[in-house]
Amino acid sequence: MLDRALIHFTLGSQISVGILLLEDGFYVPGMLQAAAAFFDPTSPGRCVSGFCAVHHKLVADIVPPPDADWPQWGFLQWDHYFGWNSGAYLVDLPHMRVRQYHPVSVHRDGRPVQCDLSRTPRILHVVK
Repeated sequence: MLDRALIHFTLGSQISVGILLLEDGFYVPGMLQAAAAFFDPTSPGRCVSGFCAVHHKLVADIVPPPDADWPQWGFLQWDHYFGWNSGAYLVDLPHMRVRQYHPVSVHRDGRPVQCDLSRTPRILHVVK
């Protein structure tokens, strides 16, 4: 069975291009932790660049962002958009939370993924 994954970084209704991993998709939470110091909660694109800089050997491709109505998507839409094995991961930048849409998950609204993104530089955090 293939172990692919797709990662998008989100900020409100903004969403980054997707980072496609053709292997090691199961390890995405750990990869996000390793790259956390290179994430910018105010710029989805910089987060993509930071992730790629840290894991350049694992990134197979960069894919276009989904349709503009993606914030309303549930499991079926994410599965249709990607639907591969380890699924799609959405990183909510202001809150540094990760949600996974796994093609075999019973969590149809996605499920929270446990990973520590606290190493993001404080100076970059959104001030509320």
